[in-house]
Amino acid sequence: MTPPSPAARRAARLGTCGLVLASTVFGTVLVPAAAQAAPSSDVTASLRTTVVTDAVTDAVFTFHNTGSTPAASAVEFDLPTGMVHNRLGARVDVQTDGTHVRIAPSGLLEPGATFEVPLYLLNAAGALPEHCSVDGAAVTGCSADDATETPGTETPGAETPGTETPGTETPGTETPGTETPGTETPGTGTPGTETPDDGDTQSPTPEHTWPTVTSGHTDVPVRPIGSALAAQEHDGTQAARSDLRQAGRWIRAHQTFVVEVPEGVTDAEVAIGQHGNYFGINRCGDVGIATQALHPGQNTITAPHDGLVSIIDRSTSDSGTVVVRGGAPVPTYIAGVTDRADFDTQLRDWDRSPFFSLIGEQVQADVLRSDRTAPQSDQNEALIAGDDLDVRMERWDETVRTNQRVWGVADTGHRVHITTPSYGDAGANAPTNVHQGWVAFPTDHASPHHLFTSDGSAAGEQALRNAFGRVFQQDVMRWTNQHGQADGTISQDLASFVLEEQVHQRNPLDSWRAKLDRFRQQPVDERDFWSNQMNGMTRHLVFDQLRRAYGEDFLSTVAARARADVAAGSDREARRAFILQATHVAGHDLTPFFEQWGVQVEDDLRPHLAEYPALETAIWDDFDALD
Repeated sequence: MTPPSPAARRAARLGTCGLVLASTVFGTVLVPAAAQAAPSSDVTASLRTTVVTDAVTDAVFTFHNTGSTPAASAVEFDLPTGMVHNRLGARVDVQTDGTHVRIAPSGLLEPGATFEVPLYLLNAAGALPEHCSVDGAAVTGCSADDATETPGTETPGAETPGTETPGTETPGTETPGTETPGTETPGTGTPGTETPDDGDTQSPTPEHTWPTVTSGHTDVPVRPIGSALAAQEHDGTQAARSDLRQAGRWIRAHQTFVVEVPEGVTDAEVAIGQHGNYFGINRCGDVGIATQALHPGQNTITAPHDGLVSIIDRSTSDSGTVVVRGGAPVPTYIAGVTDRADFDTQLRDWDRSPFFSLIGEQVQADVLRSDRTAPQSDQNEALIAGDDLDVRMERWDETVRTNQRVWGVADTGHRVHITTPSYGDAGANAPTNVHQGWVAFPTDHASPHHLFTSDGSAAGEQALRNAFGRVFQQDVMRWTNQHGQADGTISQDLASFVLEEQVHQRNPLDSWRAKLDRFRQQPVDERDFWSNQMNGMTRHLVFDQLRRAYGEDFLSTVAARARADVAAGSDREARRAFILQATHVAGHDLTPFFEQWGVQVEDDLRPHLAEYPALETAIWDDFDALD
């Protein structure tokens, strides 16, 4: 077999969206598409833009195939100033020539299908795409082609972050549940911007998912997203994301506060507490998170212990805004919404909470401000001084989004929840602990400084990427090791490698070539995937080489097909299911590939795999992910 050329390997990888359905004896599977077609007149496009900051505009092109056959799609436009940041990486090709830009998804668009291409326009001074066209046809919403739109304004229907600003309350206008009026120092109050609080101002249909925190109360949006556990069961992730919707309030034991629930919200609960053990809080005991059901109207709650206040609603129909009154406000930073100077004022003035909160699109974090019992220990508030939290939190969000793409997991609206307890699980020797609903960065093993001092590389954010990988990892790629135990390390970093390719144009797996050469000096029939000649890093290549050969969607497609066949913890079934389903999706007999890696293929599987065409290239020789 002749190894594929670098160009052929790259075409296979970038042809992710260029997959068509083909019928086999095992049913309908995905196989690589034929050569790329020219853009078709049946493909139309629209553009919507949202101003994120003075220097960043969010631009999304939506392609739609109105024809009856698969078609390629591409849009061309002029951007007078600035540059384009491609948020989909290898799934989209971006070409620039001066101010002219061409954007092309990497595969064919099925009849009737739509495909969104999200971009960031950076340092463009408010400039928007001009003279947009798809195969010569104008693009709806492109500023210079729409006479009803003024350049620099937003496309109708697009929401502009920043319409809600935490702390826009006039001092003294709020009466906390059990606090003396006026005892809270306002953090970011702007006189004259508040809405009179008559108790009937809850929005029945929240337009966003983050809390609006003031000195005396917090508005917490409730949306019908269901339970995180149900999402986990549907998507087959190793751990659930979080049901907690932070309220930005800190309450002491035995104090009371008020929660106002609008009519129609019938399944809401209030949660009090935080995950993990913290020095100086609840006698360093992990008392858990206490919950209490809420009813529409006013609820008076007494805290059983010190804790952060959150709202839980696992309904698929509830929608409204819950108002929490009382306690002390928690400094809260909303990525893309909160002004950094306002947040610094919150940190200065809202000093009764031992935590601050960070909330992004996919990630939320409750961070201990400082360890006052050990001044030389982790002082997180000092660490974030001057930090660009938008940039850092976008990296966290993108890590989650990449995991969702790699593993085929839906964005359900539940966030990954980060905590920073004083110490981790007993006996655990890891910088992070992954639990149902939360990920801990215990300070006794590896300080949460990793959250605020990393450079965004695989090495710099290794602990965070490992943890997020374990949250989303699928059972079908957790095999039994030589000790008969499920080994989750062999696939937890797959999304991290994809990120490295997209962001830093490198794949750390290819630096292990010398170790793999030594492994491959053995005769094929004597190789053992679990031998000590391999390690957790090099074992990832089994999965990553298949991704390189068959496209970015390969692993998610295999995982989706195998979820019904692999019971949690059933590791022999997991390996067998992966071999069988990977062959189905690849459309080739992968027996020699697994043999090259010393992965056992049982005799009863071989006849099924042999029904597929033989491999035409030695895909196990692909040691350059970026060719």
